[in-house]
Amino acid sequence: MGIKISLFTTKSNNLKLFLILVLLLTNVLQAQTSNVGDNMKKYVFDHCLYINYNKIDSSFLTKFQMKDMSSTEFSTLGKLTDSQTKKLRNYTIKEAGNFYSMGHIYYSEQENSNIIVAKCLYFYESKELDSYIRKLIGVTSQRKNSKK
Repeated sequence: MGIKISLFTTKSNNLKLFLILVLLLTNVLQAQTSNVGDNMKKYVFDHCLYINYNKIDSSFLTKFQMKDMSSTEFSTLGKLTDSQTKKLRNYTIKEAGNFYSMGHIYYSEQENSNIIVAKCLYFYESKELDSYIRKLIGVTSQRKNSKK
């Protein structure tokens, strides 16, 4: 005399199970999209550093890029296409390619000091970069409408 309990005995339970699966799948897809966007941002940050330091010292290519495979890591983890990486590089050059030449207000005993890392980090965190990446991967931003 046992009691059998089955999750699939009623339409209501089937619907609940279906909705749970849909929610889980939606969360997985959002995480993957976020992962792509996060790796795109990291790729841009890496490229920002590279192009700006390369403009200061043209031998930077052999000192840094040949040994550091970060851009490859980010493009591989994010499963970025060649087209996407090309667009990201072009956007970075356009928007952040002159950070090396920007002055700063800080005292330094060294001639030609810079704040390239800080500028590239600000660019990495910018709303403009977020917007560009959302557009590139086809994700529309959700605006909150406030009612007053």
